[in-house]
Amino acid sequence: MQSIEQTLAIIKPSGMQYREEILQKLFKAHFKIIDTKICKLSAGQVCELFKIDWSNDCYAKLAEEMTSGPIQAMCLAKPNAIKSFLALFGLEKGGERKIWPCNVKSCFGSIENDISNGLHGSESSDCARWEIQFFFPDIIVTPILTSVDDQRNYLHSYVYPKLFDGLYEIAKKRPHEPIIELAHWLSNNNNPNKPAILKSDD
Repeated sequence: MQSIEQTLAIIKPSGMQYREEILQKLFKAHFKIIDTKICKLSAGQVCELFKIDWSNDCYAKLAEEMTSGPIQAMCLAKPNAIKSFLALFGLEKGGERKIWPCNVKSCFGSIENDISNGLHGSESSDCARWEIQFFFPDIIVTPILTSVDDQRNYLHSYVYPKLFDGLYEIAKKRPHEPIIELAHWLSNNNNPNKPAILKSDD
């Protein structure tokens, strides 16, 4: 079974008029919307988001397009989400560009103009991680484990050893509020790079 991948999709100001059609198409393509927000970007935020030098010739056009109105940012998830989103809307570089409803690019002005195509999708896993964190800093961008074996291996490697140590310490002390004490113990001992908190009698 394939792991679930996450990608960042943006409906640009020029694409917001097709918002409902785009969302419906994502639903039919089995994308899950992990989180979404409608906002308006400043020129500085556009520069930071796309890591573009202010002196770059294309920056002015991109900034004008991205700041001309509200956008909708979405964190999407499904197997091969990055390539699937780009293919669904014909956003691949050099890819075949068809006519709607197979592709929305032709609805947003010039087909040859990649700046005014109405949509943006992350082009790689590194881009997706940066772009998702830009809009949704609380989302942890890692492949979601769907295989039972992968989930079991993860728990055995990263969760059970530390949890068992905490349970052992709680069993020795038998505090009145064991769950709260376990939570405090895990918080103080879960990060190997965090200095241990010693009591005065230790």
